[in-house]
Amino acid sequence: MKKLSLPLLFFCTSFFSQVLADTVVWSGDVDSNGTPTALIPLTLGKQYQVKASGTLNLGKWWQAGKPLEEDAFYEYNNSIDPIKLETLKNSFNLSLNNNGFHPDHVYLSKPFTAAQNGVHFWISDIDYGDNTGKLQVQIIELTDVDSSKNAAATNAQNEISRGGEGRDESLENRDNDAQQRGNQRREQRLNNEQQNSEGRQQNRDSIARGGGGGGEGRDENLENREDNAEDNDNPERADRLNDELDNSEMRQSERPNNSNTYPPPQ
Repeated sequence: MKKLSLPLLFFCTSFFSQVLADTVVWSGDVDSNGTPTALIPLTLGKQYQVKASGTLNLGKWWQAGKPLEEDAFYEYNNSIDPIKLETLKNSFNLSLNNNGFHPDHVYLSKPFTAAQNGVHFWISDIDYGDNTGKLQVQIIELTDVDSSKNAAATNAQNEISRGGEGRDESLENRDNDAQQRGNQRREQRLNNEQQNSEGRQQNRDSIARGGGGGGEGRDENLENREDNAEDNDNPERADRLNDELDNSEMRQSERPNNSNTYPPPQ
């Protein structure tokens, strides 16, 4: 696992310590014996997050030769892939974790708006007689937190808990945009080169066609411009274009008679 860069780690630590740690409205344990917590008061319409951490044991179960343990949302040991298990329940019936297994067993929910004036938590199991341990839960009020900044901070914290690489997705997106712009510029440049090549080939073909028949060596572009000048009653411009046309015909008459090839090098 790659280590987080120091700037990102500092941002995550300072953001949560300054914004979230000062707004914890409840902190307590949820016992594995199934006893629910007391009703925790909430303010209708306000935004909150739930932070759950710790591990417990819901019985003497073994798999792949090792005992199983549970955290708030998964059953696991070092020999199997974690199994989704909603151990921690709440009276809002909110799904508090949608981003996978966290090896550090620390989970931070997405922000939610209180639709009731209180909530309580409990551990879900069929037989509580052989359970041991407890989970730690905090309720965090997001009174002064901008929702977009809080969502970004939550994603960063969950990335750390999942053991991710802490990539800066904003920088990745900017890099992808830059690559896309570079590809577009390269494509445009290639198109321009192709058009120039086609233009040069057309000029060669025009020279080759001028080698036979009447009116050879005529520059049709100059002829059209001369006709337009005459039609627009601009005799001076027509005379100038006529001189250019004569020079073009003279240059054409000096080219080799073989219209399909260029003279061999001397």
